[in-house]
Amino acid sequence: MSGTDDLYGDLEEIEQSTIIVKLKEQIQKLTQENQQLQVINTELTEQVTTLVQDRNHLEENTKAIYNTALREIERKDKIIESLQSLARVKK
Repeated sequence: MSGTDDLYGDLEEIEQSTIIVKLKEQIQKLTQENQQLQVINTELTEQVTTLVQDRNHLEENTKAIYNTALREIERKDKIIESLQSLARVKK
C-alpha cells in the first residue's frame, strides 16, 4: 500500500503545482486588467472633471448673455418710449 500511496502522492503534487501555475497566471492576468482599468478610470475621472468645468463655464456664459439681453431690451424699450413720447408731443 505504501507504494500506491507514493504514486498517488506524486499525482497530487503535479495537480497542485499545475493548479498553482494556473492560479499565478490568472493573478497576473487580473493584475494587468486591474491596472488597465485604473488607467481608464483615471482618464474618465479627468474627462468628467473637465466636462463639469466646461458645463459650469457654459452656464455662467449663458446667464451673462441672458442678463445682457434683458438689459438691452430694457434700454431699447426706453428709447422706444421716448420716441413715442416725442411723436405724441409733435402731433
